[in-house]
Amino acid sequence: MVRNTDNIPPNLSVLIVSSHPQIGKEVRSTLEEEELIQAQITLISHRGEIAGRSMGRHHLVIVDTGAEDACWFAGRLPDASVILIARPEDVLLKASLQASGVIDLPSSPRSSGGALSPFIGRTICYHALRQQIVLLNKRITETATTKSLPMYGHSTPFDPRTGWHTHAHIVDRCQEEIVRATRYSLPIALTMVELEGYDEIERKYGDEFVNEWMTLLAQRLRAVCRHCDVIGHYGPGSILAILTNTDVTGGKRFCERINQALLPSISVHQQTIDLVWSTALVSRPEGHPTTPTELLNQLERQIDRARRADKRGVVVSD
Repeated sequence: MVRNTDNIPPNLSVLIVSSHPQIGKEVRSTLEEEELIQAQITLISHRGEIAGRSMGRHHLVIVDTGAEDACWFAGRLPDASVILIARPEDVLLKASLQASGVIDLPSSPRSSGGALSPFIGRTICYHALRQQIVLLNKRITETATTKSLPMYGHSTPFDPRTGWHTHAHIVDRCQEEIVRATRYSLPIALTMVELEGYDEIERKYGDEFVNEWMTLLAQRLRAVCRHCDVIGHYGPGSILAILTNTDVTGGKRFCERINQALLPSISVHQQTIDLVWSTALVSRPEGHPTTPTELLNQLERQIDRARRADKRGVVVSD
């Protein structure tokens, strides 16, 4: 895939705190094997190595030296995701981890032979990608304050009105997430919401009205989405949601939340619009290989079925 240079994820600063050199090597290898993650990695054996010195700016901290160290880093690096891969048994320690916002993984950090377990590796990659998305969102938001960005152009991955991916970039992200789900044998679901009469509303009320209307619509949908869901404009009036690590049951629950969010009318400039929409859902079960093109084509067929069915309903893939 040829990637636009403006959409290259920013580098992550990853700090690995482990007294086991093998763990540090395994984490480094796990991140380097994931081609979508660009990371600058530092390995230390204990927090004492940086005590009394500036810690700089770290985005992801992976701790294998105990709950106390994990809480210590969480308190001093509030913008970082801190992952503890040595599970504590003490109930009080678990409470401290929750209060500090530390991600406590319920699994042994090492499998037989001392290597990093596959579960830990996948989890580290997942949180590293989330941190990259946060950094990319921040960079695009800062750019949007000084320059108006087109909705369906290729020069930016985000629409400044809604904060969602533009068409070209949501398709790229969809391909990336499906490939990743296939690689790690994880389920993934795609949902499409198509607003009926979008073109007519745009012609009747104009761009300014549509901009405010879409902004209010985005606020509603953002309230029912998880942080890890990826949302974008698939086309005029069409919204695509990528539901990572989600099976068909979770996808149906998501669609129910979407339908509830869209039920109330939206008013802009004393004009009230009653929304009419169609919703479609497809999923790739865990361990079932499906190409991005196949899944998107399947979703388009389902949304076509939804248009002909009752509105405000969900058509699920067979």
